[in-house]
Amino acid sequence: MMTMVLSLLGVAIFICMIGVLFSHVRLIKLSRENPNILARAGIGKIDWWWGCIRGVFLLGFTRLGQELSAETRMAFRAAILTYVLVFVAVVLLTVLKQQ
Repeated sequence: MMTMVLSLLGVAIFICMIGVLFSHVRLIKLSRENPNILARAGIGKIDWWWGCIRGVFLLGFTRLGQELSAETRMAFRAAILTYVLVFVAVVLLTVLKQQ
């Protein structure tokens, strides 16, 4: 049962990684066309460290991203979901390792 859960989690993470790639392309496009939106979200550099991840969260889930297209916001949400799923996978693997 747990193997099936981990397999499904792995598939979900793989699918979400496509969203991360799409998000990266959208961030680069935004940095060229409208860098003010990134600055308002606190993204100074597209490096996927904490500040960038926080900014992607803000653009995907808050009013800061209202000017963005629905596709872009969904891509940013998928990117954040990837990080959440990776965290869940690490926790599950840690729990399984202890049993």
